[in-house]
Amino acid sequence: MSYQPNSANAELLNTALAIIKSVEYKPSLRWLQYQLLQKGLLRNKQVAFNTFKGLASKARKGFWNGWTPWTLADSIREFHDAGRGYQNLDEYMEAEKNYAVTLDFMHNQNYYVEVWYEAMAMHGQFKHILEPLGIPLLPFQGDTSISIKWEAAERLEKRYNDFGKPVVIIYFGDCDDKGKQIPQSAIKDIRLWCDPDFEFIVAGLTLAQAKKYKLPEDIWNTFTAYRTREGRLVEKLRFLRKKLDFYLAYY
Repeated sequence: MSYQPNSANAELLNTALAIIKSVEYKPSLRWLQYQLLQKGLLRNKQVAFNTFKGLASKARKGFWNGWTPWTLADSIREFHDAGRGYQNLDEYMEAEKNYAVTLDFMHNQNYYVEVWYEAMAMHGQFKHILEPLGIPLLPFQGDTSISIKWEAAERLEKRYNDFGKPVVIIYFGDCDDKGKQIPQSAIKDIRLWCDPDFEFIVAGLTLAQAKKYKLPEDIWNTFTAYRTREGRLVEKLRFLRKKLDFYLAYY
């Protein structure tokens, strides 16, 4: 994958990479953006941050001049592993010294399975249900980062080689246009970096099921749309109360 920035952007990316290398830890994109802002290299925060994010993304994906997918850390999202055991005697002995011996669930399964999901708010529920089963978890929290996608590709390839079993990813996301776009964008990059093929299954409620069980829409989005059409306060409050009553009836 080739990427060739113009001279101004190349200078900015080289300076940014030098800043990253000046610290002993792996910083996040947000940290780096503020460093560039403080040095006067980014002037308008909102616009410049988005512009630099795009430049850094292309440089990382294109392995340009020292940039890599793992150059920056993801300070929000992380992979939550579970069910891992030992592949050889050395790993076992090292763990035995620290009294950390565990059973690797995947050795007794037909597939290596991970569960990914869009909303970080659902992590508690997924962890409660799946952690005892040894199913690893990965919250996306919206569009996931390049570093997380790169780590996922490396991990899936390693687990495939370790277990010699088909890899299956089960994904839970919102039933809207953005919810459908988020996983497809991530999978495109992960498949590019991961040699073994894997099955990707979108799970959760379908649109047909939502209609069948008359599940309520997002109340705030609906209310905002109504407020745009009608400006009368009394009517807005009546509409809001009606939607709240609808929620209470179902929950």
